[in-house]
Amino acid sequence: MLEFKFHFFPQCESMTHLTVVILGVKRDSLKKKDDFLGKCKNYICFIGEKCCFCSFLRVPPLMLTSQALLGPGVIFNTMLNMYASAREMKQAEAAFQELVHKETPDLFSFAALVKAASRLPDLNRSKLWMKRSKDANLAVDARMFNSLFAAIAQLGDLHEFDAAVHEMKAEGMEEDVVTCSTFIRACATAKDLKKAEKTLERMESKGLMPNIFTMNAMMTCCATTGTPQKAEYWFAKLVKKGVPVEIIGFNSLLSNWTADPARMQQWIRRMNLASVTPDTLTYNGLLNSSARVCDEKLAQDIWKQMEQASLRPTLASYRAFSKALARQGLYQEVSELVSRTSRENRSPDTYVVRAVLTACAQAKSPEAAKVAEETFKSNAHMFEKDHYALRALRLALTNQMRGGKSIFSRLKSKMHLEHSDGSKKPSSWTAPADNEEVFLTQRYAVSNFVL
Repeated sequence: MLEFKFHFFPQCESMTHLTVVILGVKRDSLKKKDDFLGKCKNYICFIGEKCCFCSFLRVPPLMLTSQALLGPGVIFNTMLNMYASAREMKQAEAAFQELVHKETPDLFSFAALVKAASRLPDLNRSKLWMKRSKDANLAVDARMFNSLFAAIAQLGDLHEFDAAVHEMKAEGMEEDVVTCSTFIRACATAKDLKKAEKTLERMESKGLMPNIFTMNAMMTCCATTGTPQKAEYWFAKLVKKGVPVEIIGFNSLLSNWTADPARMQQWIRRMNLASVTPDTLTYNGLLNSSARVCDEKLAQDIWKQMEQASLRPTLASYRAFSKALARQGLYQEVSELVSRTSRENRSPDTYVVRAVLTACAQAKSPEAAKVAEETFKSNAHMFEKDHYALRALRLALTNQMRGGKSIFSRLKSKMHLEHSDGSKKPSSWTAPADNEEVFLTQRYAVSNFVL
């Protein structure tokens, strides 16, 4: 969580000597970031052109002295980078306009705008801000091109990437490890393994040393092209070239074997031999794999291993585990997961709660149908337009028989509206003949009929 403190020094006679220390910045606390940014802008307006300093620190926290004071441009550039990381392009451009009124933007300001556009990704806007940097007689640096490459990589346009590299070379810069790694990411999006392999060969011929990000991009490319054997080949080759054996590389390799949990476990044993400790992402991959092959016993074993390793499950962990349990109709276990998230003060997740309905549908019992009914009613606000939840509810209720009569027959017999005169008349709407059960379930969700 983002926390901030304002420290006023006794020897300071005015608010012009203000130091803002930011402790523990994380990207998942946008609301508090916006609160802080608003206060920063208020202070800038109050102080005017006088000195103010803002520093974003991670760990360890640092107390700054009143002598460490800079101009408002530092504040705005820091704000621009925060908005870029948060993909808030409009707010970044608004902050840039405020900066223009205070002082002349520098290269860091334009680089932050290019970064913000690339995060969307908005290729045209990235190019626009690069052009504006040139119009302001500022050189286009490698950071801007790397941001542009990142945007192209998300789009997977290899021809556009080649054109951008040509433009970079025209500016007097050569491609480096970052450029090549980003191109391999683009190949992963475009599902072009051959070009990714040629890029690694070109890096070797130019003497460029691949790093962990190169490995991660290559493993992702193999995963998107469905070639796990190639992933193992390139993993071993890159390790021989000196790429450090880290958890991020193993996790990206494991993503190639989601359809084979036994193979994933073999690689996890190799991780332990290499003194690399599995993390939450590793176990999440195993949970997803066990869900994919419908092996709930393996999923339960993996969950116990996570608890024994004192790893706190993430939302992705709960989703994968609930999926594995739901496919086997273990609705009671999935309901317990929902209760556990509440005990951990987590917000209810639509995916995990929906898994209760899916498990009830797989269980095919009157007790499961009752749980599905209660779960749907208590979380109706989540499933207003969730067709998957409605379908799971329909399947769960279809399996319930009451006195030899299906629940949909009972529902149809109750579908009368009570008018002001006390009489019950058929409603004005009619169910489509080709999909009556889905329609009745939706009507049930809207009207909250008690059967």
